[in-house]
Amino acid sequence: SGSSLILASIAISHNASEVKNGNANTAKVFLGTSAETIEGEWEGKWSGNYTGYPFSSKPSALSFMYKFDCYSKDPFSVSIRLETSDKREVASGTLNNVRESVWDWKECVIPLNYVADDILPEKIFIEFKSSATDNKNSRKVTIHTLSGAHTVHAGNILYLDNVSLKYD
Repeated sequence: SGSSLILASIAISHNASEVKNGNANTAKVFLGTSAETIEGEWEGKWSGNYTGYPFSSKPSALSFMYKFDCYSKDPFSVSIRLETSDKREVASGTLNNVRESVWDWKECVIPLNYVADDILPEKIFIEFKSSATDNKNSRKVTIHTLSGAHTVHAGNILYLDNVSLKYD
């Protein structure tokens, strides 16, 4: 849609430009607050690098619409995790096997696998990454946004919309 989120693995450095290629950096978006500063090297792992979000219900799945401009057979990744305040996993789900471009909007539903039905979660973590493997390959491409067309060196480009939790 016209107001979707774009995650692109972009080459950003003093060497990369519209004419000169560079190493692409994986784009990430997550629910919560990063524990790292802008100077830090955030790895995006479940090891406490970001706080998650207070949450106390039990959804059956994560749902979203996506389009994907895949480069070098590099998949994008999506992770969802519910946990207790002492970081015990309650449920989780992942997707990291889409290795082909998807040009029309497609729905994706990631089911949550619960480790125990009697434990109520206290936090939710959701993370979308433009590259599951942190592939550095890039090519010159034009990205269209609300502000216009932008030529960049990019690897994967992931478009997201209508992210929601499902309850059965």
